[in-house]
Amino acid sequence: MKLIPAQHVEPFVRGNKSDHNDAIAIGEAARRPNIIPVPIKTIEQSDIQSIHRMRERYVSDKTGLTNQTRGLLSEYGIIGAAGHKAFSTLIREVSAPEYEGLSPLLKDQLNSVADEYCYQNLRIQEYNRVLSEIAHQHPLCQILLSIPGIGPINATAIYSAIGNGAQIDSGRQFSVWMGLTPRQASSGDKFSSGGITKRGNRYLHKQLVHGARAVLFRSKGKKDQLNRWAHAVAERRGIPKASVALAARLARLA
Repeated sequence: MKLIPAQHVEPFVRGNKSDHNDAIAIGEAARRPNIIPVPIKTIEQSDIQSIHRMRERYVSDKTGLTNQTRGLLSEYGIIGAAGHKAFSTLIREVSAPEYEGLSPLLKDQLNSVADEYCYQNLRIQEYNRVLSEIAHQHPLCQILLSIPGIGPINATAIYSAIGNGAQIDSGRQFSVWMGLTPRQASSGDKFSSGGITKRGNRYLHKQLVHGARAVLFRSKGKKDQLNRWAHAVAERRGIPKASVALAARLARLA
């Protein structure tokens, strides 16, 4: 049994979309030696990936709730700073009984928003605790935790995506699969390099960039080779590009 990436089967489809033509295309793609099948995940990897997806849903809902509430309050002339800590302070102030800038009707709704926000925080903390326990108990995740910028969330995300990495030939191949390397095009003796491809696992891509950004913000003053290189790239090319470059390097280390 093999799993074939759907995007590699599509070029072999001839004629209109039908089950018959799809079956022929799948059979044709399966015989091609250069099409690498997708490794089948273990139950443990699927469980960890499910936890990550549930956690990401709460994170997305929390961000959406924050943005919506700040936008609604701005219509009343109440401008709050960005960030979850600032939002917690803002929602406590405007929903207090002694606050005079809002009507009792809206304050009641803001109290419900505060309860929902608190529940989302608790759920995210619970998922973080579960992922942290898995990361500190699993031997492969323990190795990943030794890399700067990779904590329990990134370590378990990498393990759930590639397992022990046996299907990857080199560190550079993993960073290419993650979409952290420049897009390249060549014709004859002409060669061009563009922005990053952003292919592969978008969730893991995002998490690695976040981890790299955290390392970058703490790189100033540190004397080890990785931090000196990251700080030099940031000064030369800026924080966003340096974050992606450092994420690609962390992927190769992983």
